[in-house]
Amino acid sequence: MNKTKKLRYPAGLFSIFFESIRLIWEELQNFFYGHKTIFDIILIAVYLSQQIGLLLALEKLREELVVPIFIAVLLSTISFERVCMQSRYSKLKNHTARAEWLYEQQKEEYEVLKEAFKRKLKWRNKK
Repeated sequence: MNKTKKLRYPAGLFSIFFESIRLIWEELQNFFYGHKTIFDIILIAVYLSQQIGLLLALEKLREELVVPIFIAVLLSTISFERVCMQSRYSKLKNHTARAEWLYEQQKEEYEVLKEAFKRKLKWRNKK
């Protein structure tokens, strides 16, 4: 008999870890959604600091090492910004869809009330 030993991970530890990540991401998502201008200013500051870091590193280190590292950091920052903005866009799209649905519901209710009001006016005028 070939008995293989299954690896068991503490489910509670992973649950806590992933739940923490989810909560942090939701907070970041809310921040991106509600504070786009602040987020843009922070990213401009990050890009500026990266460029200053590149200039300082080019002065002190060999160019062959600095440029690829700078490109990797820059691409990572751009990718992070894209993910954040995509998340903001998705949340905005969901809010817009909900607002449109609520608008349609209110519009239907308005039409029903308008018809009821017209019937009531006709009934009153017949008296």
